[in-house]
Amino acid sequence: MINNFLVNETVCCKLQEGIQKYTRGKLIDIGCGEKPYKNITQPYVTEHIGLDHKNTLYNKSKIDLFGTALKFNLC
Repeated sequence: MINNFLVNETVCCKLQEGIQKYTRGKLIDIGCGEKPYKNITQPYVTEHIGLDHKNTLYNKSKIDLFGTALKFNLC
């Protein structure tokens, strides 16, 4: 997450507003990393699918699909 408290609060607030308004059903989180926003989306989605590239520096255990937004493969 973002280290600057004020920026983090502003971003999370706006993100939560958008998620509440527009997010339903299955969500593909492109560039998911370790899925830091999964808890925010949980009440609104039936499935949170994480997509990231195979050479990511993040822990890969939370990633569901590897590839790019244009091309991906099942794990």
